[in-house]
Amino acid sequence: MNNDGFHIPRRDGGIFSLTPVSIRTGARLSAEHLYLKSKKKKNLVVLTNAQVTKVLFKHNYEANGVMYNRFNQVFKVYAHKSVVMSAGTLNTAKILLLSGIGPAQQLKPLKIPVIADLAVGENLQDHIITGLDMITLQNSLDLTFKEFISPISIYKYFFKGTGTWTHPGCEAVGLLQLPSDKKNYSMSSPDLQFMLLPYGISSDAGAAYFNHLNLKNEIWNEYFQPLVGRQVISLAPVLLHPQSTGYVKLNINRELIIQPNYLQKAHDVNVLVQGMKLMNKFVKTKTLSKLGAMLNTKHFPGCEKYNFGSDYYWECYIRHMTLTSYHPVGTCKMGSIHSKSVVDHSLRVHKLNKLYVIDASIMPSMPSGNINAVVAMIAEKGADLIKKHCFQRTQKCKIIDFLYYGYRY
Repeated sequence: MNNDGFHIPRRDGGIFSLTPVSIRTGARLSAEHLYLKSKKKKNLVVLTNAQVTKVLFKHNYEANGVMYNRFNQVFKVYAHKSVVMSAGTLNTAKILLLSGIGPAQQLKPLKIPVIADLAVGENLQDHIITGLDMITLQNSLDLTFKEFISPISIYKYFFKGTGTWTHPGCEAVGLLQLPSDKKNYSMSSPDLQFMLLPYGISSDAGAAYFNHLNLKNEIWNEYFQPLVGRQVISLAPVLLHPQSTGYVKLNINRELIIQPNYLQKAHDVNVLVQGMKLMNKFVKTKTLSKLGAMLNTKHFPGCEKYNFGSDYYWECYIRHMTLTSYHPVGTCKMGSIHSKSVVDHSLRVHKLNKLYVIDASIMPSMPSGNINAVVAMIAEKGADLIKKHCFQRTQKCKIIDFLYYGYRY
């Protein structure tokens, strides 16, 4: 691991590093494990199989609880102090919209009483990735799907915390800036993240990725099936700072519509095109040449009319084969009330009292890398802000706000 981080100090700069991951005894350390399992609190009640559907208010502007479904029954739970929404970028927006917090022009046709006219659901952003299964190796990495599903690998993981299953799935990551006359390279953020993956979509022979990515049969049969059994790796470019933004909103049945608007802006396509061309250069380096690395030059279905490797071809490929990195942010962005934001600098929802949002939805823009650590930071800072606000209100902050079941703790 590069302990110096990912500072990029030079023109057209970039850096690669081993993937920073949080692992203990072969398993990823999740927030659930660190905060709930390892730090059990007597004053914390975790209710499973429960889905919040609405925030409750008194006097219209003060949040005082939530409504939730559990085993097909509806319950209400009331807050002693405040309500904190941490349902994630998509579900936090959905719950707020169902609660009457969102664009009035969207809520009124659905006959949802408007509590606060705010830009909930707008500014949806995501990291997107392309370039999977683009590199084949003549030399084996000794990492095959057959080995992955072997009983020995399963035994090693569950009983010893070792073996193939402990692999994080990404060997290395890189952050790179692209050349531009308009950039101040001492201040600019990287444009691309590269992920070095010792596998591709074809690596499991269609067992999982085919369905998980919802690939069409003809795409699988024509493009990915011929790669089955070969040593495939991916050096995949990820767009770090998309200019395209999407939205979420409720349909007539009050179900969530997700419209990410990927690649709506030409800038985003152009950055990924440069990423694919950089990947081609990486394949020709001495390191990858020693492994017998070769670019998969088979035309992607639908892009046959373009010369392979041309900008037109890469744009066609990108528009056909770009996927989410599962990093959605921004639907309840933080900012001033005049900037179409939803929460203020204290993570309190504008125009309302005692309602906070603490999750990835408050990010105004994408970070230059995976969002996991950023979300953890937001949670830690958000907790401090609530405690500070609690102290300011009462001059005595004994505990953070509780949800209680019909009575006060």
